[in-house]
Amino acid sequence: MTGMFITISIALVAIIVFVGLISTLIKNYIRIAPNMAAVLYGRKNKSASGDSKGYRLITGGGVFKIPFLEKVQFMDLSNRVINIRVENAPNKDGVMTTV
Repeated sequence: MTGMFITISIALVAIIVFVGLISTLIKNYIRIAPNMAAVLYGRKNKSASGDSKGYRLITGGGVFKIPFLEKVQFMDLSNRVINIRVENAPNKDGVMTTV
């Protein structure tokens, strides 16, 4: 009877550890939309050129965030429309125009 109790206890602990691991992985997977960029910071990373940087910049796709060591901020990369009105500007012929 004691051997069966130990086997059930070990199985329950294994299940709890497995569920905790899966939930940690799901929680720390960051999905990034095509019009967004994610900046992961808080840990030193080596770039392709060999330089050491304190951030990772990811555009589109997904990435795993290392728990407790990295934080994430998002940047919007959408186009912005800026309305500019210029009055009485001379063109190449010297005629005053409004653009």
